[in-house]
Amino acid sequence: DLTIISNKSKASGISMFNDVNDLTIENVHIEGFNVGVHAAGANSPEKNSNQANDRITLKNSTIVNNRLQGWLGGCNDCVIENNHFENNGFKGPVLYHNIYIDSPVKSQSFKQSNITVRNNIIKHSTRVNGVCQGASLVVHGIIENLKIIDNELIEDKGKSGAACWGIAIDPGNPLDESFVGLTIKRNTIRNVGGLGIGCASCKDVLIEDNIIIDEADVIRNAIAVPNKPEDSLKSENVTIRNKK
Repeated sequence: DLTIISNKSKASGISMFNDVNDLTIENVHIEGFNVGVHAAGANSPEKNSNQANDRITLKNSTIVNNRLQGWLGGCNDCVIENNHFENNGFKGPVLYHNIYIDSPVKSQSFKQSNITVRNNIIKHSTRVNGVCQGASLVVHGIIENLKIIDNELIEDKGKSGAACWGIAIDPGNPLDESFVGLTIKRNTIRNVGGLGIGCASCKDVLIEDNIIIDEADVIRNAIAVPNKPEDSLKSENVTIRNKK
């Protein structure tokens, strides 16, 4: 039940650092920062620390008009659900997003698991000069059991460039990345430009019951696997069905 607004586009609305566990963020409005919610990493771990943020929930909140990212970072056993993300990542094209799940610790031994992104409205990503020029929901890192379910990603007709993607789960940092146990289900993606749904270096994947709408006839690929050059793990055991 908080409203947190900045007029300086600096820092984060809420930042988790050095192994934050068991936190619920609910019914919070965050606007005008560099990053809305930042699930960051940790210094060298002390005894009994795994350097990770565990059991984090962000729900029923509004994350809007943040310059770099709406959500940034990663966690274990966490849920992002029933939120409204809009107009985040407007600093510039490609690198900024509404939701950017990424490894907060750049180490090959640091892995994350059991992340659910569910039932969110995700709208107007990376708008530069009024045009979407970056992916709305991006995931990088070494992640197992990621679920992206029942979300609606919305762009305006004719306002999407080639770099305006919907959901992209793929390598994008210096690690040897992989995504095992990936579910992308019952999402609606409207009026993105280059790609609706894609993954790379992904294994044991289910992509089903998604709806992709392209009113301006500009999309290049509705679904692509792999959608980018892959790391050591090559995509396998991928099921795509019941798409519309």
